[in-house]
Amino acid sequence: MRSNSQIPTPNPPAPAHASAAFPRGVAEILVNARQKGIALAGFPGTLPRTLADAYACQDQAIALWSDQICGWKVGFVQPAARDESGDERVLGPIFKGTLVEHFDYSTDSAIEFAVIPGGFAAIEAEYVFKLGVDLTSSNTVLAQADTLDWVESLHVGVEFAGSPMPDINRVGLLSVASDFGNNSGLVVGPEISDWRHQHWHDMQAQCWINGNLVGKGGAASVPGSPLGALRFAVQRLLKRGLSLPKGTWIATGASTGIHEVVPGDQGEIRFEHGNASDAKLFSCRITARTPESVEP
Repeated sequence: MRSNSQIPTPNPPAPAHASAAFPRGVAEILVNARQKGIALAGFPGTLPRTLADAYACQDQAIALWSDQICGWKVGFVQPAARDESGDERVLGPIFKGTLVEHFDYSTDSAIEFAVIPGGFAAIEAEYVFKLGVDLTSSNTVLAQADTLDWVESLHVGVEFAGSPMPDINRVGLLSVASDFGNNSGLVVGPEISDWRHQHWHDMQAQCWINGNLVGKGGAASVPGSPLGALRFAVQRLLKRGLSLPKGTWIATGASTGIHEVVPGDQGEIRFEHGNASDAKLFSCRITARTPESVEP
């Protein structure tokens, strides 16, 4: 079971590159595989030539997905894995149907994460912002001082990373960006009520799989801080011509690493901030999706 905190540099051989006019068929294959829960042998067809092409594929897939976007995931990209744009992070949509609001800790029932057998799946400890304002290219001044003003609240959470492509991270940034940023869902937990008065180092997280500690970190482990991830996401999405309505969730990046899971695994993610009484525990049960029948 691997644990990686960043998107790795792709290993050769890499798939052939596509032209600037990215073919729609790739997005259709990716969406179809996700909808039916069927793993793919690899990236379907040619890999995008640039991050702009990969986001064009993502936009096509979003248009094919019959659900509303309620948030965005942010993932850090190692310098050696970046493309000519130099973007330090990659983004992917989070859909309303894959969002779980887990605010009630009166029960200890596990959250189910149904994964595509043979695909990629991982759990990640996240710090998640909720926007308190509408952000559009026409009404936002992107000054550093404004970043805090965008925020209604900060929450702990868990990203369910997932893709029908088992080697999505090995292929690299362009593969990840094409397929919804390698996102399969988001669990949003309780608000960190006094986060504006805490140091990032005071917000700690641990991830356990099958009783084994596989990752430690916290808010300070997010490169440039969770606020830096938020700022990048807003700027990049507005440049793509997308608006972020009030209430949008921004998951700022894996704070203990990217921890791969398979059906039958049991995951636990523990957050601590302030004192032990503030600790929050998420339990995750990894199950297998049953592939739907493929239309002839």
